[in-house]
Amino acid sequence: MANKKIKFELTAVNKTKAKFDKVTRQLNTLKNAGAGVAKAMIGVTLAIGATAVAFGAVVKKSFEFIDAIGKTATRTGLATSTIQAFSLAALESGTSIEGGNKALEKFARSVGDAQRGLKTTKDIFKSLGVELTTNEGRYKSTTLLLEETAIGISKLGSQTQKATALANLFGRQGILLTGALEDLASRGMDGFIDRAEELGLVLSEKSIRAVELFNDNVEVIGRQLNTIKAQILIGFLPVFEQLRLTIANKIGDVKEQFGGFDALSVAVVNNTIDALADLVEAFGMFANQVGISMDISKGQLLALETVVLQIGRSILLPISLVSEKAA
Repeated sequence: MANKKIKFELTAVNKTKAKFDKVTRQLNTLKNAGAGVAKAMIGVTLAIGATAVAFGAVVKKSFEFIDAIGKTATRTGLATSTIQAFSLAALESGTSIEGGNKALEKFARSVGDAQRGLKTTKDIFKSLGVELTTNEGRYKSTTLLLEETAIGISKLGSQTQKATALANLFGRQGILLTGALEDLASRGMDGFIDRAEELGLVLSEKSIRAVELFNDNVEVIGRQLNTIKAQILIGFLPVFEQLRLTIANKIGDVKEQFGGFDALSVAVVNNTIDALADLVEAFGMFANQVGISMDISKGQLLALETVVLQIGRSILLPISLVSEKAA
């Protein structure tokens, strides 16, 4: 029975190997037909991918924080110098630059809501003594409104009132910016920015906008390189399709050979169980042999013990007789 099973399994393995050899020959024929071209195109694809990744990583790391200043200024309507001075104040207040930027963006939305006539937000500004328009009826700049809001909040009677106003106008980060806004209120916007400039922390508007534009162009270049890489890979679709068909045919051959996947699974399970049974049987035989050896060793030890006792008695008996006579 075991020989028949082994023969059957070897036959199945040989059939499988024969089909894989056939697949290999087909793929080798396809590979040899365009080996030089394929190798060159793969090299180009890898080079393009590596270039895109390296170029994008270097630029992003170098200019990310500058680009964030420009983007925040655009979204809020604040001057880039104001954004940079506020970043310094945010750090000194215990929050992050990102948190400060989010607070400014929320403030810009609050201004927009009030200008559109949203009563709750409009009333908050009014309670701080902040008018949204000039005497000529034009909307004030966000920069000017930020300064006047900071002054209005600093004049509130309690910390609770300040915290409420900050949370309503600047969002969750607002409460952490109490110190930043009080500094702005005491220095005024010009003094607020001057301090950051004295510390060398303010880049010019022109430089920031140039970096922002460059960063955007780099994103375009990255997409262009990725598009080229994708087009090259698309050229290999016939190869991939041939490989897919080969695999599909192989699966079909296996299914047919075993009479369906159910039969295949049964064969795999049975073979696994047989292997486990053989393993258990072998282990049992090993345990029996070890047990026999241990029994033999135990018998030998008992015999040795008997001999030792006999020798002991032969030595001790004369000694004990001499001792009795001496007594």
